[in-house]
Amino acid sequence: MRRVLLPLVILIVLIAVYLFVQNRETESIRADKIEGFVSFNPSKVDSMVVEMPEDTLRFQRLNNNWNIVIDSVPRRADSAQLAQVVEMISSIDVGSLVSENPVKQNLYEVDSSAGRLIKVYSQDKNLASFYLGKNASNFNYSYIRKVGSDEVYMAEDVMGYRFDKAQNNWRDKTIIKVDTTALSSIVFQYPDQEFTLERRDSLWFLSGDDISGELAASSDSVELFKRLVWNLQANSFYLSEDSSSVDPENPELMLTFRYISGGRDELHVLGGNESKTRYYVGLPELDEPFVVLHAKYSGLTRRPNNFAPAEKNG
Repeated sequence: MRRVLLPLVILIVLIAVYLFVQNRETESIRADKIEGFVSFNPSKVDSMVVEMPEDTLRFQRLNNNWNIVIDSVPRRADSAQLAQVVEMISSIDVGSLVSENPVKQNLYEVDSSAGRLIKVYSQDKNLASFYLGKNASNFNYSYIRKVGSDEVYMAEDVMGYRFDKAQNNWRDKTIIKVDTTALSSIVFQYPDQEFTLERRDSLWFLSGDDISGELAASSDSVELFKRLVWNLQANSFYLSEDSSSVDPENPELMLTFRYISGGRDELHVLGGNESKTRYYVGLPELDEPFVVLHAKYSGLTRRPNNFAPAEKNG
């Protein structure tokens, strides 16, 4: 019996070793380093497509601003985030060649069924096309394969997970950027009331409907309002089902920010849905409003009494 078992045990061990060698992620066939494996000028890129098993991302750059195309409509993307990603993939040096076996491409997630196919363009000219796979076990490398090649390499500091986000998470959540240091006045226009905050040197004054003459405004209250609008961010984005809850043509409040230079910005506060779970603000030039948190919505809908100076006791 022992004569039979011993060869069988040896055979099992050899098979296990073979499978381990064949499937270990860090297998290295050749350790040559290839500089500029992928190389292009990031400033020349004007579009990028990322095809993934569950989604396809399409980006376009116009006048140095990035858009993401959702439902065939270009929507403003987070340009800083896109610039970082393009910079990351614009110069990829690779180290070890880990596989030349097409069967093993799925193991490294560099095939069409599991990988991220990244295609970069400049004026319709393809600058690069490659599959970016999963991270290696040490998380310092990702696997990469050029389109048309069976060779899988390890790429340092090129992280595929950077692309693993839903389309809306690529969008720019900035609604408006008010230059609060250059404001001359802020006009609040409600259907039933209009009033103005006007700046004179370092002080602010209230005037308008239901205000007798002119009233000095609370500097703390004005500063809190300025902080809110300085870089107003969306919490979520407009959905088709929001159309029954919001009327961009009839805002509850129109805010006009006027600058010392003579310029102006305008923001429309559009109210909330019936369930009071989504609140909307919009820009006159955009068809679709943004969704903000209730705290931001209520912070925008200020009335004169919110800016009145606190009464002093005694």
